[in-house]
Parts: sequence; structure tokens; C-alpha cells
Amino acid sequence: MADPRVERLADVLVNYSTSVEPGQLVLLETTPLAAPLLRELYRRVLDAGGHPHTRLGFDGAAEALLAEGSDEQIEWVNPMRVEDFERTDVRISVEASWNTRELTAIDPARQAQFSRARETLRERYLERSRLGELKSVVTAYPTVASAQDAEMSIADYEEFVYSAGFLDRDDPVAAWRELGERLEKLSAWLGERREIRVVFEGTDLTMGVEGRSWIPCDGKENFPDGEVSRAPSRRASRATSRSAIRRPSAAVASAAFSFGSKAAKSSRPVLTRARTSSRRCSAWTTAPGVSVSSPSA
Repeated sequence: MADPRVERLADVLVNYSTSVEPGQLVLLETTPLAAPLLRELYRRVLDAGGHPHTRLGFDGAAEALLAEGSDEQIEWVNPMRVEDFERTDVRISVEASWNTRELTAIDPARQAQFSRARETLRERYLERSRLGELKSVVTAYPTVASAQDAEMSIADYEEFVYSAGFLDRDDPVAAWRELGERLEKLSAWLGERREIRVVFEGTDLTMGVEGRSWIPCDGKENFPDGEVSRAPSRRASRATSRSAIRRPSAAVASAAFSFGSKAAKSSRPVLTRARTSSRRCSAWTTAPGVSVSSPSA
């Protein structure tokens, strides 16, 4: 019997993240380690009226090519790969590695050579995505290798990954749509701000964001997700820092971004978003030391 969380993940990826439509060619990419998810994705694409097409990678292929292949072989681009990216309407990529350090011993120059040979293919992929011709989402399937990287048991890591995607809920698609609406509102609100300042022990960071469009990351390109992002103005940003950030033992934390209201800096709690091993990526908590200035300030 399939894990219900895997079934829900397939449902979210097909019916929310990429919204597969009848007649679309859907490329499913992963490794045999993610076979349970691949089967459910295939079924969901069929249910949506799409045409599923699978590509499987196998353990050791990249290492063998880069370690033993000639320059010609490393730079050869499979024409079927080019065709995939030209004709595919939807791409769902599932990361599921046997060994996350597979290429540790490979000469970085050969890895760069491999990457440069595929630059045109990447540019075409990004162009089609930008034009709306290709919808794509990348997700991760829990494997022993990724659990080891996080210094967790496979059961605990599965629970962490699936709960981060709301897959422990009865209707995760509804949960993601609700989060998407919240992120849209937050993006609009931040789009009206001029400056963000973050102050805490050892750090004073001011970022100029006037005129910048904030992007709601709501699980439609990377899954799970749950943030708003924007590059600040380099000319209008400055920082002082004397603190060191320690990496949590779970190895799955990212920096926290905090936002507050200029109208009530001293009295209103400030929203802080943080991703850690024990907190969902959509969680909001209160924290001091952050102010946001509006354009009229």
C-alpha cells in the first residue's frame, strides 16, 4: 500500500504546482529510489489528461562519465534531451540521490566542462519557462543519503520533509493555495516599502528595496517552499556584522528574514520567518529588532 503522504505529494505537484492540463506532455525525471512517487505521479498525470513521459537516472552514471569519459563524451549533449526541453509542456523533477557526495573526487574542471557544454540547453529551458511555454517544479524524495546529510533517521527525515509540504494534512492543495494567498498579500505590502532594517546583537543591516517587486515563492517552482524574495539595491544597502552564525546539527536551516511595521515599531510584534529542522517553512513567529520604512518615510 502506498504511503498516503506520497500520494498527496503527487497530487500537489500535478494539480497545484504545475496544474497539468489535458493533452500536455509531462516529463517526469528522477531515479529508481523515488519509484513510489513516480508511480503516483504517472497516475495523477493520466487522471489530469496529460501524457506522462519518464526519464530515470541511475547510480554512478555521472561519476563514470566525468571520471572515465573523453572530452568529446563529456561535451556530447544527447539530442533526445534537447527534444525533451523543446517539446515538453510540464517538467517535474524529483531529486533522489544514492550518494550526495558522488562527485567529491571528480576534478572540478571536468565538472565545469560538462556544465559549459549544456549552457545553451539551460538557456533554452529558462527561456521557455520565462515565456510561459514550460512549467517546471523541482522537489525532493527522502532517501537514506539525504537523511544522513541531515543527521536524522530516515523515518524522522521523512516526517520532516512531508510535514514541511503540508502532506500530513487531509487537503494539502488547499493549504498551499491558502499560503499562496498570504504570500501574495505580503509581497504586495513589501512592494510599497522603501527600506528594511534588521538589528540584533552584533548586526545592523539596512536594505534598500524601493521599487523592487517581491516574488511570492508558493511551491510552484520549488516544493516545498514558502517565502517572499527580492534582491535589495546594492547602492542603498549597508551592513555591520560582528557575529558568527552556527549551523544547526540537523543541517537543514536557512537564514531568517524579519519584517515589521513602521507605524508601530516600538509596540507591535515583528514578523520573523525562519526555516529550521523544527519549524515549518511557512511558520511566522514574533521577534524584536526589525523595522520597515514605507516610501513616504
